[in-house]
Amino acid sequence: MLPFFFVQNSIAFLKFDMLRDNDLVPITDRIKQVLLTCDFGYSICGFYTSDCNGYYVLHLKNGSNIKTINDLLKNPSVITSVVKAIVFVDVVELYDVCTLYVHRNKGYMKSLMAELIKTFSNKDIWLGVDYHHSDFEKITNFYIGFGFGNPGNVMKTTQGTILKKSVLCLSYPTDQNPDQIKVMIRTIKQTASMDTNNQFIEHFMKF
Repeated sequence: MLPFFFVQNSIAFLKFDMLRDNDLVPITDRIKQVLLTCDFGYSICGFYTSDCNGYYVLHLKNGSNIKTINDLLKNPSVITSVVKAIVFVDVVELYDVCTLYVHRNKGYMKSLMAELIKTFSNKDIWLGVDYHHSDFEKITNFYIGFGFGNPGNVMKTTQGTILKKSVLCLSYPTDQNPDQIKVMIRTIKQTASMDTNNQFIEHFMKF
């Protein structure tokens, strides 16, 4: 199991329990500030159970100066990007993948994702993307570039948590060709859109 808090290569791992059990208001407020700009993925993470460990994975601007939780408390504005990682025995589920607006297009999320994949190299990694996101293609291409694939249309997480709507799921690692993955995603998205339209029509046909 990972430590409650540690920093490596400007990436900090902060266990959820620390935010619940301690008065870390500056850090909590900064994370909330970043999450309010979250539009780079699909967020449904509102649960935390005893059979998993939850971490905020944070990219820290000038993070080499941050060594302890107290350092971060004194300067929470160094947090530029956030990912929620829910760690189970064989898989890690990712939620709330986002970077604060003013820090985008600087490679922070790329650094965060690379370190996250390295840290959890012994597990599969799973995430979901909202079909209706305005940057859907940009988001999926971002993940494909990191070796995510195995696309599918799901309404549940890997642990069976029911989602409010169907999403595109991607997982890491995959041996699929990136171009093949992109074709599969377009087909899945089109099929999911048709299914949604059919469900909408069927609903009103009943009345």
